[in-house]
Amino acid sequence: MRTALAVNNPKDSASSGDKRITLDSVEDSIGSVLENKVAGLYDTASLIDSQDFRCVVELLRNADLILIAAVGNTITTGMNAAFKFEQAGVRTSCPTSTEAMTSAAVNLTDKDVLLALTTSGYSKRLVSIFDSAEDASAPIVMVTDNPETPLALRADHVIRATVRDKI
Repeated sequence: MRTALAVNNPKDSASSGDKRITLDSVEDSIGSVLENKVAGLYDTASLIDSQDFRCVVELLRNADLILIAAVGNTITTGMNAAFKFEQAGVRTSCPTSTEAMTSAAVNLTDKDVLLALTTSGYSKRLVSIFDSAEDASAPIVMVTDNPETPLALRADHVIRATVRDKI
């Protein structure tokens, strides 16, 4: 759907200086998407503070439970992350709805970690989840492209992940 919207509104997809994605030149379009994704990974890697990242990894490694919270389309990213953590032997949960995340957050303890994923950093639906984590003294790790938001300022650790993909 996002791709269809971009194709139907090419002005928006090219507004940030990105090359236009079109079926007239599939190879160039695929190359442009790949170039954009790789540049986003480099941008993200350049913003990671190695000491803070080490601390986050230790928190996640030693947590009794990692509760992943997200909203909207980011929930599927959280579910994918939860699956990968589980495969690595780390007890993780990413409920399928924000309501279920809110309910799960009530049961957090100080031995758990809340991992919040939000590109914008402004989701009002995450506020009560943050409240529960704070009430339990559970560390909050937030992955966002906007580290200056009220939610990011409440997090114990913020990992900046840049978003270059306007599609």
